[in-house]
Amino acid sequence: MVLNRIVKLITTQAQLQTDLEATHKQAVSATEAANRLMNSSAPPGENQANSEKENAAKHLQALKAKLGTAEEELQNAKGELKQNQIDLMAMKSQSEATKREYDRLLEEYSVLQKKTDKDSNKKDD
Repeated sequence: MVLNRIVKLITTQAQLQTDLEATHKQAVSATEAANRLMNSSAPPGENQANSEKENAAKHLQALKAKLGTAEEELQNAKGELKQNQIDLMAMKSQSEATKREYDRLLEEYSVLQKKTDKDSNKKDD
């Protein structure tokens, strides 16, 4: 169950990382396009250029917001992954302790069984 959850978190983290990279590339591209539009000389259709600049700026802002959200989700996923790894280590430790206790009891049972067999053999004589 824990391993399944860890796999899901790792998969989610990978998807978020991919989304983050794609969003970042889009933001960079939009920034470059906006800078080109702002740096270009004013063409005869200046109103159209201004509206394009505004659209590019709005698109850039939307991409930055999406990037911020993706980064926040990534941080949350990393936190959950770290907590699940801590839980997994605790479960492994508990499992090892249980195994050692089982082995100790099995050994103790074996000693008692041998002792009981010896006692029953002496009574039979």
